Amino acid sequence: MTVFRWTVVLAGLSALALGCAPGTTPPAGARENTVDLVAGRGARTMTIERDDPTRAGRLSVPPDQAWDALVRTYEMLEIPVDTYVAGERRIGSSAWRTRRIAGRSMSHWVDCGQGLSGVYANTHRVTLVIGSVVEPEADGSLVYTRLEGTARSVDGASAHDLRCTTTGELELLITRTVGQLAQMEAGTP
Repeated sequence: MTVFRWTVVLAGLSALALGCAPGTTPPAGARENTVDLVAGRGARTMTIERDDPTRAGRLSVPPDQAWDALVRTYEMLEIPVDTYVAGERRIGSSAWRTRRIAGRSMSHWVDCGQGLSGVYANTHRVTLVIGSVVEPEADGSLVYTRLEGTARSVDGASAHDLRCTTTGELELLITRTVGQLAQMEAGTP
């Protein structure tokens, strides 16, 4: 079993930017929240910072309403959920294999490089790891999403996985969809 540990830094600036030495206590007012995402094999730590626009989306709806909309968004996008912790408003998938998301090819969502056969995201078998969490904010909610992946040759030409990085588009789609669904539920335009 793998434990992905996401550290969500809910301060305006990271400890490094504030001049704190490693291992020191963050300044007053900084709040650190760690979220564990249980997944496949191996271990990895991923950090999401509040000011990263590809990771966090602000919504003017209560956290429970955003959570309900996030679950429906995962269903709509056909993301196979293997991590679901309603009490922590956390959801994710550790081994999502698909060729298209929302009608778009994989290269729209991830960059795995390219070679003679073309763009690897479109020509290789891509496995995605995705997770989202909803956190309360003074006037609504923050929806954090993290997407990473690997690509492997389908013809067996290489036994090595290629690292895929997000384009940020799926995180934005998830946040927008959550916002739209939550507002529809609330009856606001």
